[in-house]
Amino acid sequence: MDRIIWTDRAGQVKSAFLHAWNSYEKYAWGYDEVLPISVGSTNNFNGWGVSIVDSLDTLLLLGLGPQFDRAMDHVNALNFTQSQHDVAPFFETTIRYLGGLLSAYALIANTLLTRADQLGLALLHAFNTTSGLPAWGVNTVTHRQQNTYSALLAEIGSCQMEYKYLAYLTGRKEYFDTVNDITDRMERAQLEEEEFVRTGGLNGMWGTRWDIGSGESVDQYIAVGALADSAYEYLLKGYLLSGRTEKRLLDMYLAASTTALQNLTYISPTRNLLYITDSTNAYPSHKFEHLSCFFPGLLSLGDKTRGSFGSSYTSLLGPLTPSQLRDRHSIAAQGVAETCWVLYGDNPTGLGSETVLFDRPTGGPTYDMSAGRWWDAIDAWESVGRKGALKGSGKKDKKEKIKMDYTVQDARWLMRPETLESLFLMYRYTGDEVWRERCWKVFEGMEKYSRLGQSGEGGGPKSKNLDDKGDGYALAETFKYIYLCLLDPSESEALLPKDKWIFNTEAHPFPVFEWSERQIEEWGIR
Repeated sequence: MDRIIWTDRAGQVKSAFLHAWNSYEKYAWGYDEVLPISVGSTNNFNGWGVSIVDSLDTLLLLGLGPQFDRAMDHVNALNFTQSQHDVAPFFETTIRYLGGLLSAYALIANTLLTRADQLGLALLHAFNTTSGLPAWGVNTVTHRQQNTYSALLAEIGSCQMEYKYLAYLTGRKEYFDTVNDITDRMERAQLEEEEFVRTGGLNGMWGTRWDIGSGESVDQYIAVGALADSAYEYLLKGYLLSGRTEKRLLDMYLAASTTALQNLTYISPTRNLLYITDSTNAYPSHKFEHLSCFFPGLLSLGDKTRGSFGSSYTSLLGPLTPSQLRDRHSIAAQGVAETCWVLYGDNPTGLGSETVLFDRPTGGPTYDMSAGRWWDAIDAWESVGRKGALKGSGKKDKKEKIKMDYTVQDARWLMRPETLESLFLMYRYTGDEVWRERCWKVFEGMEKYSRLGQSGEGGGPKSKNLDDKGDGYALAETFKYIYLCLLDPSESEALLPKDKWIFNTEAHPFPVFEWSERQIEEWGIR
């Protein structure tokens, strides 16, 4: 398609972002988020203006200088203090505030590093627990903690990019040590389960709930979606962010992601859609979450930017060569991304549902948990020399319009970025224009069904019956991924070269760096 058309489309995304941003400025400036229907504001993330800090790099990437300058006036006045009754949620504050400050600093190199260091030190008190796993929340003044009993995998495994980059910038070893201890725990848990993996278990992955006292996983609920998602994301991205020096992170990622493909990835019975689900005690639910739609983008990122697909763990995961393993990751990325798109395309609005439940691959009184497993299907396909089409590979199926083989559990579209992130990464790393076209179609649905008059964007069901929410993550992530996907590839590459920048889980780009030889030796980096 003509470059002029794509430039115009990217401009429309920029205009839509400005519509939402101007509404926030007009009705909620300084508060965390705007309430677009009641035309008000709310403080639900510390009251420091999360929409502002979370959007700093978006403003820079979209070339919105005056808006960025006003945002910086707000940031420079912040002191990150709280009343004695409040606590900052550690996970959200880290990925949104700390991530936003660090990313904007990386893009423009101004005074933001001082603010990031200030916040990083304040949040570090969340780790003052028996095990060293972070409490759910911490008061930045009194250091009082909230919920020191249990933590989610996503919460403990999604602070490493921010704190390690901050450690690199400041030279503070305590930042590195604190979050690296969590990685040590995760690695030990993975290695200790080798025999379980050999006998068909799921423990190349981790349970979603962890005991903060003992520092151990305490359940058998395994997922890549809610409660767990970004912990898996940060393994691969942490490896890439470190200039591929922290090689054990690649091993851990390959073990976990391959286990997910082996045990949690299924083919739907009618339309042959590939999806990834969750399980409890190895029993799959066949639920598919929008939150899980980050996974195909992650697989594509690993496939295209890997240093090596060999791993000390892969012997546990079948007799595959590194190239065969890489090929399976690439095929799965295509197939799951296709399904994420289909869940958008199936709806008249062009917007995807929050949660669907796929039909079981087999019926009857006895349920075979392995029925419909994609890994078994690709084994069979390869055993006959790859003859015929591979089910779940993302190819169009003639039955596609005959029957919906899933039930919508939650029809809301919450302006989440996961599918758009994968569309962007699939386009960036494959160059296939179909992903870019789909990104545009999502934007068209978003503009038609989520845009409000003068008060911004509202997430909600597939109609104008919208939620009164102006989520800051839409400004930080959703608009950004659409804009970058629609830009001419040369412009996108000039802004953020794909081999030099890695996005955190809140879509904040961090520059790839390399630890010094002294740090590698003295800090025990591996």
